[in-house]
Amino acid sequence: MDGSTRIQELIGEPRGYDARIVGRAKLKCRSDIALLDWDVRGYRGDRTCLEEPEEHGGIARVHTDNLSVEEFYQKFEIPGVPLCIDGIVQQWPAWTNWSLKSLHRRYRHVKFRVGDDDDGYAVRIKMKYFLRYMMSQTDDSPLYIFDSRFIKLDGSRILIGDYEVPKYFREDLFHLMGEHRRPPYRWFLVGPKRSGSGVHIDPLGTSAWNALISGRKRWILFPPNVPKKIVKAKNLKRIGEDDEPVDYFTNILPRLKRSMGDTLDYIEFVQYPGETVFIPGGWWHAVLNLDDTIAVTQNFVSSNNFRNCWYQTRKGRRGMARKWYRELKRSHPHLAKVADEMNRIHGYDMEKERERHHEDYRRQVFARRVKVGVDKYRRRLNGVDMEKSSSSSGDATDSDWTSLSENFDGLNSDEENQVGMAIRQVLVHPPQQQMDQYTPAQNGTTDNHVRDESYRTEDPPAAHGVSELG
Repeated sequence: MDGSTRIQELIGEPRGYDARIVGRAKLKCRSDIALLDWDVRGYRGDRTCLEEPEEHGGIARVHTDNLSVEEFYQKFEIPGVPLCIDGIVQQWPAWTNWSLKSLHRRYRHVKFRVGDDDDGYAVRIKMKYFLRYMMSQTDDSPLYIFDSRFIKLDGSRILIGDYEVPKYFREDLFHLMGEHRRPPYRWFLVGPKRSGSGVHIDPLGTSAWNALISGRKRWILFPPNVPKKIVKAKNLKRIGEDDEPVDYFTNILPRLKRSMGDTLDYIEFVQYPGETVFIPGGWWHAVLNLDDTIAVTQNFVSSNNFRNCWYQTRKGRRGMARKWYRELKRSHPHLAKVADEMNRIHGYDMEKERERHHEDYRRQVFARRVKVGVDKYRRRLNGVDMEKSSSSSGDATDSDWTSLSENFDGLNSDEENQVGMAIRQVLVHPPQQQMDQYTPAQNGTTDNHVRDESYRTEDPPAAHGVSELG
């Protein structure tokens, strides 16, 4: 009897209601795919997609006993060189506590995130349903537990006590903003074979580490100087192929290697149980789970990668950058001076950006209020004779405006006109016509600027909405 059979006996066979629960989760995570089409490409029967590749690029591999923190800084973090470290994970309680058997016993009734729905809300299912799904799934790109809130949920907080941040990555300057203000930065991962993360760069210039408890992960890394157009290889994708990691590694990546030949600069390797991978900020990377895997990953900002992180945060999260700067002045004044010098060189005025940020945020809130109001009105028109509605003057009635007024309190006259135009769009066109791209106009022009929301309460994943950061 092999190990997987024993695990299957411990967690039980899938039951009838398992399919309904998992099916609902699939439809929420990927509303564009019918349930019967999750295995349409037949990767389950294609063993080549799970084969170990020939290692390329020479990933540095070292045991933690032979690497000091200072050596790590000088040889790897400062020059931005990826690294695979052995001997860290074996010292954690997670090395024994995070087996599939143990996870089922300790957390079977706890709900974990397996993706996001179309509105960006987390989709969660209980661990017991997910493990039974994982042991029996035949999907091309399966659901993937990728949970950043595991330490905040009842029943799963104990997970945080099963590991500690390795000594090489303990400086994290984003902690100055506090747990509630800083972006999500740590994730608990349970990935079935063929799941993974599409090619990406970790947000805000952060570096990352990924510690593997069980299974194997296939990695592809591209240096920061490799253009996005080459890395994404959109021109090599064929009709019917998705953006899922299994498609990228099995089909698109081999074409990219053939088309670029020796000119393609990349590192490819397999991460084994007990190994911790360090990904420097700015490096493109993608991951494919060759087995059912369990891992933990975190993103961090240290003094050594502060410059890039400050530039990216200042550009993408202006409000957060201002708070971070205030905290840096109090606790790390030498880094605040670095930020000041960068701002001076780039001609970046934080006070002017603050005013612009507030205006952009007000416009964004206004656009959302318009969308909510229009959606309410569209639902109200469902089932109504549209010819009769559109044969009127095209203006909303007094009762229509009354029912929507709670969405538009405090708008000025120009903004009310914008709302009126949006409502008339609904009257003229069928309710199913979407208004998602509507944004308010200022001074007769349309401003399509939307605040960066790469970080929400939980970041969306790359596989069916899941992004493996690190």
